[in-house]
Amino acid sequence: TPFTDLEYGLLVPFGLPFSMLGHSWQETMSNQGEFTARAVYADMIWSATDRLNVSVGLRYTEDEKSFQWINGARQAGVPQYLVQTSDDEAIGVDIELDWQASDALRLRGNAQWLDSTHKRRVDSNGADLAGEPTGEPYWNVAFGADYVIDLDGGSDLTLQANHAYRGESRCNSQSVLQGTCGGYTAFATGEARNRTDLRARWTAPNGDLTVSAFVNNVFDNQYVGGVNNITASTLGTAFASISAPRVWGLEIGYDF
Repeated sequence: TPFTDLEYGLLVPFGLPFSMLGHSWQETMSNQGEFTARAVYADMIWSATDRLNVSVGLRYTEDEKSFQWINGARQAGVPQYLVQTSDDEAIGVDIELDWQASDALRLRGNAQWLDSTHKRRVDSNGADLAGEPTGEPYWNVAFGADYVIDLDGGSDLTLQANHAYRGESRCNSQSVLQGTCGGYTAFATGEARNRTDLRARWTAPNGDLTVSAFVNNVFDNQYVGGVNNITASTLGTAFASISAPRVWGLEIGYDF
């Protein structure tokens, strides 16, 4: 399997708080096809104080794929597996904040804006999707906080809360047929998502023992990830994937 890799970069002198880096690689697999990816990105990190750091990143990516995947003839009424590929490009902005507000309280957050589109793609129905969205949302946002309480005897209790938001999927002209976007009688696909996680962790004075209680997806938000029609013609029905429900538990850790 031939493989080539090229990495390049520009470091700005005089101690300025940003740099530009890039990575380009190409891999050819004789049994499947070719894949080429290009990426250019720039990051700026600003230390406002010894407790507050802010970073901003810009990036551009481009993926080119050409695959031929043949999985044998049709057997027992089951159609052969097909792989659809596309050339995609995306431009995005990332913002991240890390703030040690006090000795006990730490706040953090990050946000991403992304414009991801098909550069070249013709789907199995013959529709030309060039210039249309790939399905990735414009916005992804996450933020959280840690609060540490010092207890008698040298132990401590850490309270943690995290929240993540994924924006509504950007539909293209074929998204409903693909099952990635659209409304149905009982549910919708591609809708915006929210998830909140909570955790409390007790740490022994010498740090070797920890006991944690946690609740993931506190508000029990569940979403349909998509409808897959691959079994519709053979089994007479499609199937859907659903995100995980609320989960709670207890963890015990010990360092030997």
